[in-house]
Amino acid sequence: YENTFYEGQTPLAINPQIDAISSPNNTTGNPIRISNATVTLQSTATAQQGQQHDCHCNANIYGTCGVVSATITDILTNSTMIGTVNSTQSDYYSFYGMGLLKYEHDLLDYSLPNNMIISICFRIQPNTRGWLMTSISTTGDNMIYGLRLYADLNRIEFRYKSTTNHINSLNYDNVLLSYGIWQNLIVQVSYPSVTLYLDGGVNYVKTLTLSRYMIHDQASHIYIGCLQNIVAGQCFNGDIASVMMRTGVLDLAKISYASIDGLNQPDAQGIIHFDGNSNRYMLVAQQVIPYRFTNNMTISVQIQQEPNNDGTILSQSSNSGFKTNYMLNSMGKDDVIEFQYGGKQGSEPQTRTRLNFNLTHYNIVVDDGEWHNLTLHIEYPVAILHLDNVSIVKQMPDLVAIDQPISSYNLIFGRFASSGPDYLIFKGSMRQIIIRPGLITLDQIQCLQSGCHQCKCFSQCQLKCQNQAICKSDLYQYRSCGMLKQGFDIGQAIKQTTPTIVQDVDDSLIFNGSIAYTISNPTQTIHLNNQLTISTWLWQFPIIDATQHQYILTKSVQDRIIFALSLYSNHTIILGLTGQNITMTLVQGIDDERWHQLTVSINTSYASLYIDGHLIDNQPVVGNIIDDSNGLLAVGALVKQSNQMVGYYIGRLRALVFDNQTSSVVAIQCLMTCGQNLLINPPINTLSSSTIMAFYNQQAAQLMIQGGETLQTYINILRRIYYANTYSSPNPLSAVTAQIQLYQDGLRPINSTTLTLFNIKSINNLAPIIDLSGPDLNSLDYTTNFIETQPAVAVVSSSARIFTRNRLLTTMDTLIIQLYDFPDGYHDKLLFQSNSDPSITASNLNVGVQNDFHSINISGSSTLMDYQNHLLYIYYNNTRDEPTCQARRIDFYATIGDQRSFVTSTIVHVYGYNDITPIFNQTSYTTSIVEDSPLGINVIQVQATDADNCRGNTITYEIIQGNEREQFSINNITGQITTIQSLDYEQQSLYILNISATNYDQKNILRGYTTVTISILNINDNGFVIRLNGIQDQNQAVFNATGYNATFDYLVQFNNTQPEQDIAIVGTQLLIDDGDNLNPYIISMDITLNNINNFEYEYLYLNQSLVQQFGIQIQFINNQMIGQKTISLTGNASHTAYPQILRSLMFYTNATQLIGDERTIEFLASDGQFQSPISTTYLQIIHNNKYRPQIIISQGRFSYMENSESLAIATTLQLTDRDYPFFNITTAHAFLVNPSASCPTDAILQLSCRHSGDIKRCNESCAQYLQVNTSVAPDLSLNYNNAENVVTILGDAPPSTYQDVLRTLTYTNVAIEPNGIARQVQIIVQDRVFASLPASINIDIRLINDISPIVHLNGFQTLPNIDISGFRPDQDYQTSYDDLYNGTGSVSPSMISIIGPNATITDSDNQYEVRNYIINATITLIGIQNIGKERLLLINNIPNTHHISYPPNLDFRQFQVNIIGNSSHQEYLKIFQLFRYQSIDANPLLGSVRIISFVVNDGRHRSSPSFTYIQIIHHDKLRPTITLTATQSTYTQSSRAIPIAEGIIITDPDQPQFALHEAVVELVDSSSYCSHPLFIEYGCRKQFDSQLGRHCDGLSVNLQIGLCILSCGQYLQVGSSNHHNSSSSSIRIIYETPTRLLIKGNGTSLEYQQILSTLTFTDYTSQLKPSTRTVQISIRDTVGFNSPSSIDINVMNHDNYRPYITSARRTFTLLPTEIPIVKVGQLGPMTIINPTQELISELVITLSSVIGLDQENISILTPDNVTLYHSQRIVYNITGQTTTYDQIIQSLTYADGQGIMRPGCRIITATLIDSLGNSGIPLDVFISVLPYPSNVLAITFHRSTNLSYFPFKLNRLYLGLQTGLQIVNTLPNASIASTVIRGVNITLTGLLLTRGDYIAADKRLIQRFGLTLSQSNDAHSINISGVALARDYQLVLETLYYVNNHTVNTPPEYRYIHIGLQNINDSFQQAQVITVFVHPIHFDLT
Repeated sequence: YENTFYEGQTPLAINPQIDAISSPNNTTGNPIRISNATVTLQSTATAQQGQQHDCHCNANIYGTCGVVSATITDILTNSTMIGTVNSTQSDYYSFYGMGLLKYEHDLLDYSLPNNMIISICFRIQPNTRGWLMTSISTTGDNMIYGLRLYADLNRIEFRYKSTTNHINSLNYDNVLLSYGIWQNLIVQVSYPSVTLYLDGGVNYVKTLTLSRYMIHDQASHIYIGCLQNIVAGQCFNGDIASVMMRTGVLDLAKISYASIDGLNQPDAQGIIHFDGNSNRYMLVAQQVIPYRFTNNMTISVQIQQEPNNDGTILSQSSNSGFKTNYMLNSMGKDDVIEFQYGGKQGSEPQTRTRLNFNLTHYNIVVDDGEWHNLTLHIEYPVAILHLDNVSIVKQMPDLVAIDQPISSYNLIFGRFASSGPDYLIFKGSMRQIIIRPGLITLDQIQCLQSGCHQCKCFSQCQLKCQNQAICKSDLYQYRSCGMLKQGFDIGQAIKQTTPTIVQDVDDSLIFNGSIAYTISNPTQTIHLNNQLTISTWLWQFPIIDATQHQYILTKSVQDRIIFALSLYSNHTIILGLTGQNITMTLVQGIDDERWHQLTVSINTSYASLYIDGHLIDNQPVVGNIIDDSNGLLAVGALVKQSNQMVGYYIGRLRALVFDNQTSSVVAIQCLMTCGQNLLINPPINTLSSSTIMAFYNQQAAQLMIQGGETLQTYINILRRIYYANTYSSPNPLSAVTAQIQLYQDGLRPINSTTLTLFNIKSINNLAPIIDLSGPDLNSLDYTTNFIETQPAVAVVSSSARIFTRNRLLTTMDTLIIQLYDFPDGYHDKLLFQSNSDPSITASNLNVGVQNDFHSINISGSSTLMDYQNHLLYIYYNNTRDEPTCQARRIDFYATIGDQRSFVTSTIVHVYGYNDITPIFNQTSYTTSIVEDSPLGINVIQVQATDADNCRGNTITYEIIQGNEREQFSINNITGQITTIQSLDYEQQSLYILNISATNYDQKNILRGYTTVTISILNINDNGFVIRLNGIQDQNQAVFNATGYNATFDYLVQFNNTQPEQDIAIVGTQLLIDDGDNLNPYIISMDITLNNINNFEYEYLYLNQSLVQQFGIQIQFINNQMIGQKTISLTGNASHTAYPQILRSLMFYTNATQLIGDERTIEFLASDGQFQSPISTTYLQIIHNNKYRPQIIISQGRFSYMENSESLAIATTLQLTDRDYPFFNITTAHAFLVNPSASCPTDAILQLSCRHSGDIKRCNESCAQYLQVNTSVAPDLSLNYNNAENVVTILGDAPPSTYQDVLRTLTYTNVAIEPNGIARQVQIIVQDRVFASLPASINIDIRLINDISPIVHLNGFQTLPNIDISGFRPDQDYQTSYDDLYNGTGSVSPSMISIIGPNATITDSDNQYEVRNYIINATITLIGIQNIGKERLLLINNIPNTHHISYPPNLDFRQFQVNIIGNSSHQEYLKIFQLFRYQSIDANPLLGSVRIISFVVNDGRHRSSPSFTYIQIIHHDKLRPTITLTATQSTYTQSSRAIPIAEGIIITDPDQPQFALHEAVVELVDSSSYCSHPLFIEYGCRKQFDSQLGRHCDGLSVNLQIGLCILSCGQYLQVGSSNHHNSSSSSIRIIYETPTRLLIKGNGTSLEYQQILSTLTFTDYTSQLKPSTRTVQISIRDTVGFNSPSSIDINVMNHDNYRPYITSARRTFTLLPTEIPIVKVGQLGPMTIINPTQELISELVITLSSVIGLDQENISILTPDNVTLYHSQRIVYNITGQTTTYDQIIQSLTYADGQGIMRPGCRIITATLIDSLGNSGIPLDVFISVLPYPSNVLAITFHRSTNLSYFPFKLNRLYLGLQTGLQIVNTLPNASIASTVIRGVNITLTGLLLTRGDYIAADKRLIQRFGLTLSQSNDAHSINISGVALARDYQLVLETLYYVNNHTVNTPPEYRYIHIGLQNINDSFQQAQVITVFVHPIHFDLT
């Protein structure tokens, strides 16, 4: 069989028509049975690949995390050949069953085989049996271990000798050993596990367990190819390329814990806990230690040590425990890490050496209960300790010495030795312990501790490392496997949209538990439907917390999940959808730190989970998948409300993709392969037979099928084998063959080799492209729908096309259309329906439809258009009544010769109608269940079927009637009915449930019905129930009893009034019944009296004769320890007899006074099987109250000093009551006698209470309180009567509790001057009946001087509108002082008073004449800023009784005055009034406020300061000035922006009091410097248009170009500055025009100076006009503008001599109705400018058709009357004078050869070149033909249309720019692109219009767009007409401006500008109005 496989093609069947013909020798007639078959791929590349022998590359050999072990041994390189071994090949050895290799070198590193790795690269001959490798002891010829192959049995045996001297074997079966192919075998021993990998773990991994330790022998040899001696039949036959060995890594987090001895074992998280007990340690036996201690090693561990613990982390100790090679200790008490080892110097004996790493110098503590990373590197003579982020280096004084063989030592964790004294016992936890020889980095340590196994293989290695089967894992591989035809590469989207991502070296994304990514604006929206695929490669860390989701991919809105794929545990994956969670279970966890391929595929009804290409789980999907919102897409977490992320993923992801289609099984299998491979589709496990198994070898290059089956079964399997090739470039593969062989006996093939030949072809990138969706969509693919019973649907868009990027390629040979995924067989059809189209009839193409209607081949050499016409008539149809609802894929590709185009696809979604009602398989169901069955038990399952296999095939079940008590539930998917509540026969014995089965789609909801009858079976599940008084009303209980149940219990009260009383304890309605009525007899009953306090005086008794009458035995049981008495009745009597006995039951007491309030009597009966619930009689004991409480107080008088703390006044109180404990105290009162007599005056009371937390209470209680502390008795409540000064305590409590509370009684007085009258407090308590006699306490009041005087600088008046922080209206004063500085240098100082006219001094102590004088005062002037020029001045003499001093003050910002003298408050106020504040400075005062403080002293207390605030009133007098260090600059043609004000200096003497307000920078008369419009436009477009000359609306779409042209290319700009860009600055830069800018906002001179120093000038004109430009700068403060400063700019142009062409009209906007000829040169008109008058040598004219039209041309007429035509470019090379060229250029004509003007853009570019070679500025002429529009346009504004105008300097008010004028389309969702206008009219109106008012627009732009301008004589009306783009008109309107050129006394008035559009259909849009208010400006005023 031969076929062609194209690059990137989906998998192709190797032989879909294969068949077998029975041999003539088969005369039995029985079917031939086959034992096995092989399919082998062979190609040139495979053979070359096999010679490289790099299969030994493996992470287990070369280390993990980049760690390369120093102990890798290459066995072959140093071996000796014995017997027949061929080594002619340089890179491998050949064995023929008669030879071996012997390795005799030092194997000390492998003397402990319980932890090692072996890697062997080999290939075998057929049916080889022999030893691959053995290790033999040299001492006794004992085998230590060996590997033997059984190729005929597909088995590998690992044989070893255990420490018990027994030979043991581990057999690895079902290993695919293929002859002639290189294979890699890895054996990893880590006791007790032995793991075998074949081909690096890609295809075979299996782990078995050692039963015992393997023996260890330091003297051994390695034999390759035989056991030890050459024995026929036992030696290897084949080739061996490499044998590598390496010691293992002792990673205690990875090894099996069966090897760990001692009492401690790691927990599930690998953490070992040590509690400080000497017996709690961990021992790792010497058999698993992979090496001995050397002078080069690494120890790494994470520890968590308890405080103050000194302990050993680990030690290498002898078996006896008395010798250690080394030990690592953490001395927590001293903060030292200690390393001890046995050292040796020369031949000196071993000494103990200590290295102490002191942590105190680094401020580190280890014994703090926190986790710490500790790593110790030993590399003699240096030892380095790494602790967290600190490294400490120590020198090793001695070498390490070992005096014992390594085999006699163990590793001990948690103490220094396994036996001996209890010394250095560790207390805490350890984890992630790693010990290995050699030095590894900290990064590698962290990598190992985190479980990372990043492989670092040799660069030439072709295979992936340890199970790293991720191949390319990119989008190309997905598509080449047949997936993602319209998929979305999420990983690539993350890399494109996220600036910072965390990636590994293999480009995978790393997620560490705190990283996640959201994708904003993805190029393709992820929208869920009923078919989708999510696929990724993942590398998962071990999952520790199995209760948390780890989200891989999510889509959510706020807290609502639309879609979520997450790992929930190491065996569960959850697919969350709206309204449902789909849980899929893994057989084996994938959190094994290896790469796995994970795919979830949904096909309407089921969600399928694939791991590594294998189907793991298949779960139903309920209903339709809902995605009603865009949502937020996240990778690595779930985004919840407020953008909070939860459920972070931990691991790595690569090639994460999403597709809205279901993926096939063969495509998912293909993902697991690298390069070329074989696949089976469907998988082998879908066969009905279970005896067939399939195995793959390395890279799936060989497939072996095993199992005895018929020949036809094997043929059916072979037809399902596919070939895939995912190489991105299949070269140098030219062909590949698949060899098929069948075996009957497993040895000899029954057929000669059957071959399939695939010719491998690459894609022709220039071949035709088949665009199925048309040019309007981004995708080349197409999607459509087919609905059941509807006509066939076209499978391509009506605008589908076939085109090519190669214009020379106009024909093709073949168009192939192939239908894939046809589940309905011949009902799925591809059709060609041309409907007699003449173009099809006239075609010579041959259309071939295959018999099965699954492919169409259109062939024949013809044009692309012919094939495109045929493409439009391809249809899909389905003739099945109920079609299968899944998508069909149809592939299209073209061929040209032996090359093929890229494949494009159409997806046809097949839908059906829901038109059949579900039918139950039974009309009714009947079942039974025993009552009291467990909850959740299955009762019965109903089942319904639906003939619809398309829409509506999802059936949901529901209980619609009969389940009112909600006893049952039904699984709405499976129909299984289960119990959800317990069933009770006595409540209901029969249930009849009505069940519905529903299917539905968007149109129909159909239901079927059935009934389920469930009978409840009665059992004896109820005991007797004792109802002590029948069933009572719970609400009618005579008293409250905890636990009382009115159904069973009884309440009775017992009045304890006299001795020898009794009472009945069951009610008259007593009843005993049995709910089952199955057993009427009671065999026992216990009656128990509880809570007995008077044990000798309380009893239960009953009528014993009645008891004996019924034959019942009675027994009395007393238990005084727990206060119980029990009557036990036994005997078989009916439940009607026991009520007679119980009615005689009585409670009796002969106690004088019962203790306690309650007794309970419990009744418990049994019928022999069940016990009754306990019924209880609650007996309430009623006591009597007889005595009055008594209060005794030992100390009844106290003294209280004013302003003291609270005074305790009842600490000696004693309270007793003889009625206790039967009656408690209920109330207590403490009150102040006659409190109003001791109340202070109202003024004192108000001052005392103003700072109280409760002002109201303070006033009511006269500022004095009685208080108690109820926290000693929280159950009591407290009540205060403030007005009466009464404290009331409420609550039922013992006398001792009330005594404790009353002893906390305190008296407090908060009055600033309390009344001196003595107080009396009385206390009364009360129980339920009696009150105590009052107890009195007397309190004397002592007064003191404790109040400071207060200075009120303006009395008690309040001053509103004072904005001073901290100002107190009742104490402070505010005034102002005028700063009279006027800039002249002279001063006339003034002075002001510093206190108010109503100032007073008060002292509350004066109320009681304690103190009434002031002895001194201090006045201080604070905040002086004009030092030495501000003072306090005394204007008159003070009394002789006082003295004034001015003390020296080192703080020159203060001025202080001291006043001394004993006098009254009023006298001091008179002195204060004599002081004035004065400034004598000729310069302005700095700052804005001065403060003066006043403090007085009454001899004991100083007053708090009172303040006078003086506001300084400043005046702005002078204008700012500008100084320019340079007033001239030079600008040339080649210059960019040049600075012109770098040395500017701005000053203002009025600062900082007054800021600068505004600066104006303007280029004076900027329009006078304009160059030729062509130079301006070309320069502006070159600067601001990245597509210069490539589109017709370049000026219109870019506002910057228009502004540039308006300013003639000239720009003034200032750079960015922290001053005007910072958030704290109010300065703004306003660009009114490019040549005029404003700087506005309050700022300092320095801020304005820094901004203006960045001022630059630029001229973008392509040829500058030499001139001198003047820039003026003006600046303004609150006074006004300064005189402008000028800067001259000399503009020079040394290259102003190039010829060029001019044309006033540059744009031709036409409609399709116009004549298709444009005389461009004549209509311009075009003229030539030649400044040098040099001869012009060349004219170049180019036509660019932007829309790609053909049959267009341009032409000119030469002087010889010869017309030159060309479709693209005319080069005219006649040297002539300018006038000749004027005639030529004016003859330039454009024509459209189609005869009509077709819509689109054309650009004609004309350039002149003179004889000197100077190329002039190119002239672009634009011809834009627009479709005739039906749109209606209008004018809108984005900003206010109410404008203000100041008529000075002929100021232009640009109306369009100021209002944000825009032309818009009035049709919904329409734009103005390619829309034209016929004209616009602008009119200026107003009441007082003058000649000075006018409006204008840029005439150059009007001409440039070919428009006509007409205006009235007074310039009050403008009309612009001509067909042009709306965008061009908008640009013209942006140049519209208003000017008023009156210079004096302009009248204030409104002006109105009316703007109206004329649409292309001649309709007029209503004019829009802009209002301008002209402000009056009078230049004769300043």
